[in-house]
Amino acid sequence: YVDLSTPKAHYIYSPVSRSITVRVSEEMSDIVIADDKIADAQPITDRQLYIIAKSVGTTNVALYGADQQPLG
Repeated sequence: YVDLSTPKAHYIYSPVSRSITVRVSEEMSDIVIADDKIADAQPITDRQLYIIAKSVGTTNVALYGADQQPLG
């Protein structure tokens, strides 16, 4: 569970070709991955997303609310 009300970075670690389901505290409407060669993310519900590691590296996953403002 990721509490998006705190203004800090949240780190998620996953081996390559593995996935993780992340629950978040606020409703999201959009997900943006900085480097889609490193990871991919898809929404499951408005408060859950599925992240899969595609290769070794680090990238950012940004979540946006209905007003297109960043969450967290």
